[in-house]
Amino acid sequence: MKRHHAICLALAPALLVSTIIYSPAYGQSNSESWQYSGGINLWGAGIKGTTQNGNKIDVGFGDILDNLDFTFMGTLEGRKGQWSWLADLLYLSMSLDNTADVATPAGGARVRADVGVDGWALGLAAGYSLSDTDKGRTDLIFGTRYLDLETSLKFTAGTASVEDSATGGVWDGVIGVRGRINTQGKWYIPYYLDIGTGQSDLTWQVMAGAAYQYGWGDVTFAYRHLEWEFPSDVPIKDMSFSGPVIQAKWYF
Repeated sequence: MKRHHAICLALAPALLVSTIIYSPAYGQSNSESWQYSGGINLWGAGIKGTTQNGNKIDVGFGDILDNLDFTFMGTLEGRKGQWSWLADLLYLSMSLDNTADVATPAGGARVRADVGVDGWALGLAAGYSLSDTDKGRTDLIFGTRYLDLETSLKFTAGTASVEDSATGGVWDGVIGVRGRINTQGKWYIPYYLDIGTGQSDLTWQVMAGAAYQYGWGDVTFAYRHLEWEFPSDVPIKDMSFSGPVIQAKWYF
């Protein structure tokens, strides 16, 4: 992996307020025409990880929100018979500036750091229904995740300044299962599990929760864990994202 990819991966926590690939499966259908749904979602993830030299990373969701400029998170899904497809897109822009007074032999200096992150993440997958009954459904899914980041850094100390920027992206292929367990009422239990590799050594995620069906669509409350293990030439050894997910989805 190229070094600029490594720099961007080190800043990946800023992007992953929400990410790839998640959309709870909707109701039983053997329709021969395409059915579609679209949703908006928020993943309140905290971030944990380890650097290659053993340092720990621990960032709360509130810290990410404090420095957020703009974000968009949306999903689209289509289903026809046993086949389905999913697309999940996230755009995020974040900026952070810190200023501090530092003691020096000359008496002191004001130090300022400005960091900017613009990025987007895309998930694409196809699914095939292995089981679809009144009790629920299980789909086999296979697809890819892509993460692209542009980062900038300006460091100023007194009258001296240093600027740097980096861009890069990583691809991973994934395979897994997703589905739902129906209840006798309007509630159901969505679940999702995948595992994959590519430019990362390993990535996997798991999700489970509860969803309620309305006439216009569904509202889902779930908990999700997403994790990566990176090659040795990347500053981050491993990183995980865990937290509650809220999604509102409409059928059309």
